[in-house]
Amino acid sequence: MIPPLPEDTLQEIIKVLSSDSDIQSLCSFALSSRLLAQDCRPYIFRTVDLGESPRFESRYNKLRDVLKENPSLAGHTRELHFFAGHWPDESAKEAPWEPGYAQFLGCFDRVEKLSITDFNLARGDQNGLEEGLKKLLQRESLKTLSFVECHFSLSLLDHAKQVTDFGMDKTRPWIPEQAPPVNEAQERPLTRRPIALSLKEVEGWEVEAWTGLVVDRKGIFKSRWIDKLLLAPKYEQNPMVNVIEPCVELLQALEASKEGTECLSNFTLKTNPAGGLIDKKGPEGEVRRWFPSLAETGRLVVELTVVGG
Repeated sequence: MIPPLPEDTLQEIIKVLSSDSDIQSLCSFALSSRLLAQDCRPYIFRTVDLGESPRFESRYNKLRDVLKENPSLAGHTRELHFFAGHWPDESAKEAPWEPGYAQFLGCFDRVEKLSITDFNLARGDQNGLEEGLKKLLQRESLKTLSFVECHFSLSLLDHAKQVTDFGMDKTRPWIPEQAPPVNEAQERPLTRRPIALSLKEVEGWEVEAWTGLVVDRKGIFKSRWIDKLLLAPKYEQNPMVNVIEPCVELLQALEASKEGTECLSNFTLKTNPAGGLIDKKGPEGEVRRWFPSLAETGRLVVELTVVGG
């Protein structure tokens, strides 16, 4: 009979498998005993990745059913990556798929990093997705939020009160309808907290939407200000489309709206030297001409990406 391995050896095996992100082997190892299963669970469920996949529905259903039986397992999750673009074929003969997003997303009460890909709330709150997102965004543990290829109202971000790092990539936000008047003295916080904001593949009108919130101190800017900003304007082949001007206006709005010690500490511009907007021979100097105050204080970073060679 083979003698059992010492406890410290078993724990070392778990650490090695988890550090290598070998979840499949870790799951197999957890099946060895109930005690090992308890030790492996925090590592197995630490990162939940339900990204875009042909098997998304089956993978989602399995995890949803597991969490229904034992919702406390979601308490181990610190990172959640979720693809929300799966829409069942309404013409299919079988019963429509009811994912129950609100209940599923509501299980993750200790998530620190959240990324959601491909959702469109302009269609309405289909399958409880918006309700579930609001629950997630309100978690005190959530610090990093990323939306990719999403269409949503900027008011959704008002629920993310503890988030300090916002990443928006190819998003299409809209500004909500005028809210009812409030008592500004009661609504306005005594101090605002710094955040990092990243806007990638962003069009001019989207930058203008964010600029409007900054100017009016609405939405997330009631209680926060931008400390670090990354702008990556969407490349336009039409030379008549100026992708830089909205970026300049956003920087001007940030400068005009700052209070006390609030100050943009770092600004990164990722842009394309094509289209005549930037001189290929001296691109950094060209960009520094647009943002002189940032360039003088060393707070400007320029990254150029050549599209199409």
